[in-house]
Amino acid sequence: MLWHNERKGLSVKQVTTFAQRSEFEKAAARLEALGLPYETISPDPGYSRVGAPALVLAEKTRLALEIFKRLPKTNCRVCGEATCLAFAVRVQMGELPASKCTPVFQGALRHLKDALVEICMGVVNAETPS
Repeated sequence: MLWHNERKGLSVKQVTTFAQRSEFEKAAARLEALGLPYETISPDPGYSRVGAPALVLAEKTRLALEIFKRLPKTNCRVCGEATCLAFAVRVQMGELPASKCTPVFQGALRHLKDALVEICMGVVNAETPS
């Protein structure tokens, strides 16, 4: 994965490249299934010389992935979601508070709490319980 800075305001876009078209198609399908926006960069529309296109992740997609990086990735379902990635998307959308991740907030993985709270600052419903 490459990080690409773009001087349009203060936005930072994440650009992900793939060696094979099948990897690109899997990633695009996952993003679509989760309802996460992305753009496609294709220097060679026929993919004959360059390989698969790159994905440019929208800001809210990048934020969901940053939240996911700070989760335990156990897919324990205690939060009510099937996977930690689905939970991260719901937190990013403001539909669930980050504090619903019981292993991080009340369990053995409390060492992840500060990093999760920090990335969720400004997201509606991301507050931690008192």
